[in-house]
Amino acid sequence: MIRRIMREDGLVAHVPGRRRYSSYEGEVTPAPGNLVNRDFTAPAPNVKWLTDTTQDQGP
Repeated sequence: MIRRIMREDGLVAHVPGRRRYSSYEGEVTPAPGNLVNRDFTAPAPNVKWLTDTTQDQGP
């Protein structure tokens, strides 16, 4: 019923476009130094924790 009344009066509802969420706000702090220096060996377990972020696609 509301749609019919709006159509008769020539009114069109404004529907804003979808806004993509982005949490990126720029660099907050400088990047930390390279503490591993490409030496990936560790003398014992749980001394160095590493990961590869090159394939991370994100949301």
